[in-house]
Amino acid sequence: MQFQMFTDYALRILQYLHTCGREGATIMDISRATNVSNSAVRRIIIRLSQHGLLLAVHNPKGSAAYALAKPAAEISAYDIFLAIEGSLHLLPQYALNGDLLSDLGAVDQCSTHSYFRALQNVMISFMSRQNVADFSQ
Repeated sequence: MQFQMFTDYALRILQYLHTCGREGATIMDISRATNVSNSAVRRIIIRLSQHGLLLAVHNPKGSAAYALAKPAAEISAYDIFLAIEGSLHLLPQYALNGDLLSDLGAVDQCSTHSYFRALQNVMISFMSRQNVADFSQ
């Protein structure tokens, strides 16, 4: 399992926007500050906005800018992960839910499923406890 590079970029973008306050920053400013290309910043901003993590604002210069939609302490690493990666599944979802395999009696017999389910839960719990404010210190 490997996280997408966009997940790292998203965290950098949110850290930077945390320092910008309610005024936010333009795509160009974000790109310069985070060393992420303008096109990547645009794509990431769309995903983060769709998940309620960013909002569009007008900065004092009247330019379109982006700011955190809620306090940095309320944006978890798991929120960011979901916005960029979509979900966290160490096994196919049917295996973890047992939808198909339980009918065949395979889920209960396979100890690896419970191992990966527990590992997935630990990862989600850990990421849920970390937030943008923590990463910005």
